[in-house]
Amino acid sequence: MKRVEKNLAVGVFKNGRLFRAWILGGPTKEVVFSDKPKPGQKTYYRVELIGKPNLPFLKRLLLYGRVISMSNPIYFGY
Repeated sequence: MKRVEKNLAVGVFKNGRLFRAWILGGPTKEVVFSDKPKPGQKTYYRVELIGKPNLPFLKRLLLYGRVISMSNPIYFGY
C-alpha cells in the first residue's frame, strides 16, 4: 500500500450529490453512517477518499487529482 498524507477527507455521495463528509486524521480506519431512504425510492451511494496520492506531480495532476480511491455505486430499491 502506498503512503498517503495523514489527513484525508471522506465523502459519501447520495444520488450524485454530497450527502456526508468527514475529515480523518490519526488512526481512524472506518466511518459509519446511516440513512433511511423512503420505501420504493431508488437510491445509490458512492464513496470517495480524497487526499494527496503519493504519485509524481504530472500523473497526479492529469490522471487522479486529489482522489485516492472511489467506490462503485451501491444501489437500493432498483
